Amino acid sequence: MSRRELISIEGLRVDGRRPTELRKLVSRVGVLADADGSSYIELGNTKILAAIYGPREPRKKTSMLHDRAFLNVEINVSPFSTSERQKRTKTDKRLIELAQSVKQTFEPIVLTQLSSRSQIDIYLQVLQNDGGVLQACINASTLALIHAGVPMSDYVCATSAGFFENTAVLGNLSFGKFSQL
Repeated sequence: MSRRELISIEGLRVDGRRPTELRKLVSRVGVLADADGSSYIELGNTKILAAIYGPREPRKKTSMLHDRAFLNVEINVSPFSTSERQKRTKTDKRLIELAQSVKQTFEPIVLTQLSSRSQIDIYLQVLQNDGGVLQACINASTLALIHAGVPMSDYVCATSAGFFENTAVLGNLSFGKFSQL
């Protein structure tokens, strides 16, 4: 099977999964003692560590909202997390976009109006990146928010799906040409 092929003649992907089979999921909560809530998640070979602090007094008065809590999301990528061995800074556009996606996912879910004039921090550390980082970050954040006891209207879980040559494919596509659902 060539590198460009996503599904082999036998109907399996490069890693041996069937098209509708998700990657193996391992999760733990309470992995950091000093955080209000924390979680660790492995989605295949992608590994994410999440820490929640808050609701607490805002670090900057400019980020204080009078009618609700301010949700802050920061994502750091370990230099050894990919084969590129590239150090990413906080001004990296991809990290800012990823953090903004996580923030936009949780802003309507977290009941921020119950904790006005406060801040909730979500810190995510990408330990290993093998695709599906956004989905793993969302899942790790949900578990850490639950562990912290942050009030939410619902729980969020994420995966990816797409079509490859008229075949539905589930679970964190990391290569190949496909169209999102």
